[in-house]
Amino acid sequence: MTVTPAAAWPFWQKWVPTSDYTCGPTTNHWKSKNVIFQTCIIRGSGKNMQPVMLVRNNASVDIEIYGRVHAGWNPNTFAYCHDSNLSAGALTACYGKSSSGKVGNNYGWGELYMNGVNENPSETLMANYWIPG
Repeated sequence: MTVTPAAAWPFWQKWVPTSDYTCGPTTNHWKSKNVIFQTCIIRGSGKNMQPVMLVRNNASVDIEIYGRVHAGWNPNTFAYCHDSNLSAGALTACYGKSSSGKVGNNYGWGELYMNGVNENPSETLMANYWIPG
């Protein structure tokens, strides 16, 4: 198995869980307790990994979102997901770029902007994936 959803970047996509992934804690956006999100790390073959930020809109109205997801195991690797509408009750995912993890702790995190707020995004708590040496 390889990690291939990176081709989805820079667009929000359906979350398709694989057999090997781990997620960090769920948090809410500072603008709304009804908008929750978290970052997960998908593990592919070898040391290949990919961060993904999941966003769920539990509000009764649609929202506009924009996001960025980071691969902490490769500090210069991050991906943007363009402005998009997220319907009430919907779940979406921003897939980061695939890259090779390192031995030890690998972490990823996301930044979520919503409803035209271009400053002060909410950040997810980190997702961690350990690769033994």
